Amino acid sequence: MYFTTISTYLSCCLIIGFGHLRDFFRRILVLPFTNDNLQGYAPICFGHEDFYMRRGYHRVQVILLTIN
Repeated sequence: MYFTTISTYLSCCLIIGFGHLRDFFRRILVLPFTNDNLQGYAPICFGHEDFYMRRGYHRVQVILLTIN
């Protein structure tokens, strides 16, 4: 009876966990080699504020668009 609820919860936890893992490796491997010439400009948003938009919402939006 609760299999659907538990499996949905675990899938969401896995997606969020892999997203955080991906951001962690991006911070370690990619960001030290980028050269941003944005000295003097304030950041639009911090990495943790944009996490769910980058890793969650856009992925679900792509899936829903491919179904149609």
